[in-house]
Amino acid sequence: MIGNWDVENTHATIEPLHNIYSNSYRSGALTIKNRQNEDYFILRLAASSRLYSLSKKLNNASIMLNVVLMTIVTFISLALNSEYLTKLANIEKIDISNWVAVISILVLTLNNSLIGDKIELFKEKAAKVQDEVDRQLFGLTWNEPLAGRRVRAEDITKHGEWLIRKGGNTRFRDWYPVPSDNLSIPKQVLICQNSCLSWDVSLRNRVNIIILALGILITFTAVGFALALDLTTTTVITNIVALLGPVYDYGFNTYKANKASIENNERLLECVTTTINQARNSTDTQINNIVIQIQDQLFIKRKSDWSIPDSLYKVLRNSHENIMGKSSTELANILNGKTP
Repeated sequence: MIGNWDVENTHATIEPLHNIYSNSYRSGALTIKNRQNEDYFILRLAASSRLYSLSKKLNNASIMLNVVLMTIVTFISLALNSEYLTKLANIEKIDISNWVAVISILVLTLNNSLIGDKIELFKEKAAKVQDEVDRQLFGLTWNEPLAGRRVRAEDITKHGEWLIRKGGNTRFRDWYPVPSDNLSIPKQVLICQNSCLSWDVSLRNRVNIIILALGILITFTAVGFALALDLTTTTVITNIVALLGPVYDYGFNTYKANKASIENNERLLECVTTTINQARNSTDTQINNIVIQIQDQLFIKRKSDWSIPDSLYKVLRNSHENIMGKSSTELANILNGKTP
């Protein structure tokens, strides 16, 4: 009676369903490739994507406040302090440097006390839903000491159905590039985890390059603009510090978090690669023990990592999926013993 689940009994019902999946996996009746397109998983992938998007929208608001707004306000302040530009525009010269400093403090306070908490809330929910997808699909038990309670069924339905109504479910089909049904489930899971980690490393490396480039561009442009206007030292310092406070607080923290995430990803990828290369001499139980540990780390990463903007994800998605498809085929060949 799945359609008549009540809220209180929903999570108690899921575990027996998981046991059914696990038993079927062991018997070879089900595989990741043919189960991942079932409605149960599609709905949860859509809900997870929607929750991540909500956190990204708030993150975009944070970028607008810390970077865009502060850059605009600072350049306006510098211009209003310039004899040359005010005469050229036929307006009165005004010093609003102190107001820029006040705005800078307000932006930092708003970002750190309100927006940041909401971003983390949406990310945690998204990470839980995605982890539930993985664990049900991979035949792994829910790690409640690590993740806490699952996201409520009505929240999953609300967010999942909203996104599916808006854009369909095509993008959530064949979520994992599993090229072979001939592999045991633990080996198929290794391919899926490798895909997740490789995709994340590639994106975060590109994001950090963009962050560095923008940081250098904003800094040199602001300083160069201020010096070209021949402003007083006090005016220059006040405005530049007011600008770089929020910009560097956001940019440095994002860069640092991405760098740590990349290092963690690479460590986990080394573990996946080693396990794949040693698979011939390992039992499925041994491989599954590694898979469980990696899955725990994936949840922690998804919960805490800086959310990559949807715009960048959409631009790079197709090319990366082609790469992951070819890579997954190569890994499947290795696990099948088809390569030396």
